[in-house]
Amino acid sequence: NNHLVGRATGGNYGFRVQKSLALAMVQPKFSVIGTQLKMDILEDMSGGQVNLASEVARRTVATTITAALKTACAPGRILSEESEPSLSSDHSLTWLVDPLCGTVPFSTGMDHWGVSVALRRHQDLIAASVVLPSLGERLSAIKGQGVIVNGSPFSSSSPRQKLSESTVGLEVDGPDEWRRKLASGLEWIPSVSQINTFASATYPISLICLGRLPAAVFYGIEPVHLAGGALIADELGICVTDDSGQVIDWSKDDELPVVVIGWPNIHDQLIKVM
Repeated sequence: NNHLVGRATGGNYGFRVQKSLALAMVQPKFSVIGTQLKMDILEDMSGGQVNLASEVARRTVATTITAALKTACAPGRILSEESEPSLSSDHSLTWLVDPLCGTVPFSTGMDHWGVSVALRRHQDLIAASVVLPSLGERLSAIKGQGVIVNGSPFSSSSPRQKLSESTVGLEVDGPDEWRRKLASGLEWIPSVSQINTFASATYPISLICLGRLPAAVFYGIEPVHLAGGALIADELGICVTDDSGQVIDWSKDDELPVVVIGWPNIHDQLIKVM
């Protein structure tokens, strides 16, 4: 009846039962097995639709990253879906943080999610770090200094040379954007061999950087989800543009209509059919 009967203290994903599990302290009379409870998370009474494990994970990682930046006396501000705290008065520097890129895959026990951090000075991305825990891959880059993967200098190449033989990633943010794109805007799809969608931006971009995926197209996604992988891709010689082949303007925090990331040969072929 929407009365407070206790408080959640934590949660995780139960791989054996394949459900998200919440740990809570409730009044004894409500602790009987089978009692149905609602949980209020981020002011959303969802009756179990909000995934506690994902929210706990996002907040935990976001807090850890923020604490690390503060400990290092990093300047600038943090841009994240969780919060936008200031680290210093120098707002020419922005840390674009996505603590859990791939919330839905993470909440259902799938592997395609990651953590992304990028540093922007004015309109330029100047440093980035991306981690894919499920693959054991850590990618990082400083602008003009190449890419490091798992502690060693790294280079890669495209797994395909022909678009017609390529698997291309496709990420569309939210049902409204999907409705628009299904009505018009995805006419290029028959030009490729296969389409994969991961419900994540960090994961497919990292696969491109690792030479496992030739390209991916992202619709209606905010820079905070793309920036880390985009700089690493650029350092590897991978193209990062809009659907007309123009360089992305990273100076804004607003949603980006279209971002195309791919190895040059595949990218050029993809742009021509879009």
